[in-house]
Amino acid sequence: MVGCAAFGCSNESIREGRTAENSRKLCHVHFEDDQFIGNKSGGNLRLRPDAVPTVFIHRPKPKRRKSTSRSMPPAVNVRNDDHTNYGTSNIEIQGDIEVEFQGNERDITDRESETDVSRLPAASMSGADNQEATLPEISVPGASQSGVSYEQASLPGSDGMSEMEKKCVLTLDEMSITPSVELHLGTGRLFGNTTLPGHKGQATHALVFMLAGATTRWKQVVSYHYSGNFTDGAVCQHIILNIVEAAASIGLHVVNITTDMGSPNRAMWKSFGVTYAKPWTAHPVKPHQHLYFMPDVPHVVKNLKSALVNGHVITIPQDVVDKEKLPSSVVSVGPLKDLVSYQEGMALKLAPKLSRGVLEPSHFEKMKVSSAMHVFSKSSSAALRYMVAEEHRPESYLTTAWFLETVDHWFDLMSLRNTVTALSHFKMEEYDKAIIFLRDSIHLFRGLKIGPKGSWKPVQTGLVMATTTILEVQHDLLRQGHKFVLTSRFTQDCLENTFSSIRLRNSVPTPVEFQYALRAVTVGQFLSPVHTGSYVEDGSDHLADFLDTQNSSCSPPDVLRVEQLVDLTTPPDITKTESCVLYHLAGYIVKRVISFSLCDKCQCALVKNVSDGENERAGLL
Repeated sequence: MVGCAAFGCSNESIREGRTAENSRKLCHVHFEDDQFIGNKSGGNLRLRPDAVPTVFIHRPKPKRRKSTSRSMPPAVNVRNDDHTNYGTSNIEIQGDIEVEFQGNERDITDRESETDVSRLPAASMSGADNQEATLPEISVPGASQSGVSYEQASLPGSDGMSEMEKKCVLTLDEMSITPSVELHLGTGRLFGNTTLPGHKGQATHALVFMLAGATTRWKQVVSYHYSGNFTDGAVCQHIILNIVEAAASIGLHVVNITTDMGSPNRAMWKSFGVTYAKPWTAHPVKPHQHLYFMPDVPHVVKNLKSALVNGHVITIPQDVVDKEKLPSSVVSVGPLKDLVSYQEGMALKLAPKLSRGVLEPSHFEKMKVSSAMHVFSKSSSAALRYMVAEEHRPESYLTTAWFLETVDHWFDLMSLRNTVTALSHFKMEEYDKAIIFLRDSIHLFRGLKIGPKGSWKPVQTGLVMATTTILEVQHDLLRQGHKFVLTSRFTQDCLENTFSSIRLRNSVPTPVEFQYALRAVTVGQFLSPVHTGSYVEDGSDHLADFLDTQNSSCSPPDVLRVEQLVDLTTPPDITKTESCVLYHLAGYIVKRVISFSLCDKCQCALVKNVSDGENERAGLL
């Protein structure tokens, strides 16, 4: 081994009789004692197959500066809390501490600060009977012991964060695990029984609690519990209050609680006195402020898509029909099925991401947010309008097209990720339009009638509650001086990405496998995104940059000059519909090209001023 791969670690080791290799690995000091097998005194010590490195606090040893006798200060005795006398200068004291710190192989976390948030899980969830439910104390590279802010290297708690950066969201969710009782070799305890207060039996799920920044990109798993198939969500009230209070003790302010719409979470809302019309309660730390509750927006959209593709007819309120001048009040899956059948076999499709698999999803396909957004998309809406205008389909299709586009725009506003489109007072005209649309959406969702009976559905509770919460939260944050609000920070994407990383090795892990995987993911904080996950990447910073490899320098690729790309003399053999799709794609490409600084001559060669009504291929615009 040439040298240890950990950032800041200078350990080097070349075994006798071996030559140095170019590969870099982690040295033994980054593993705790329980990660080894064998007898240490006998020299037969080796790592466990599932060993996870957890010790990464290394700083480069400070260089000693040679001083002349003229500039050397007199030695001063320094007395610390343990009444230990050091008869050296301050520089020598620092060096001694660093030598002792570097030479310690295990007991590094004992010197943590009093405000360390790694104590937060133990304070909020552990007890005499369920200590295995707490997240193990870990040390991570490039961050404080608490892991609160990935940018705050070597800072305990949240001292290095501004007041705005301390605003955070608490999100919780469950993932399935294999029911089994296993012996944890590291602790010698049995894992696999439920750990929630008042619950007994084998665990079938792992309930994870995570804090994530509401204004900046940071996230940290703070605790987890094992739960069964039937959970009383009211017991989570005490756990949530403990986490909120423990976060406040280190300076963090929890603004919102985000969950899915499972029955345990609805019971938890009820225990707090929260309803869809009043999704807040008095903050336990700052009673003059609100603690908001919000259903996860992607979960709500998936539920709405399931209701639509399962054949439920959605009826729009009559006042909305009159206001939008819609031909009917009925939204159904029939027009979408007609669209899929119409474009089947085409090389250029009107809605390329809409297929039979989306309208007839499997169990795992139902869990994907992307599948829901293939239905609620502008391309599906434009395709239905084209079929009415060009293929003589019933005008009732236009109502479904309007509803799909409305839900798509609602989802965009509820999951903003870009500062350009964020809710902000800098562009008051755009801001007012967004707020008016969200308020109109609440009226629309309240008046929907889903199914043959038209009774109130849980998905309507989620739609109204999520929209109301975002309106209230953005108003509070902007009033407190925030420049903009990114609504995507209030979703569960960060926690869903954690679950996707845990499932990489085993889609349904055992309790011990889950604990190992959660610890590894918490240390690594997502070394790479999971492209097959159900959720989009939440965009938070990667933590384990010490494992990143340097890009090797490479020569520029050879450029081949093509004189003629296509034969423009012979028109392509495509239908009128495919011609419209091709025209739409070409317009998208040209728009991207002319967005750069081109001369007037180049722009005139690409486009010309012709109204859409005069162009028969502009049906999708």
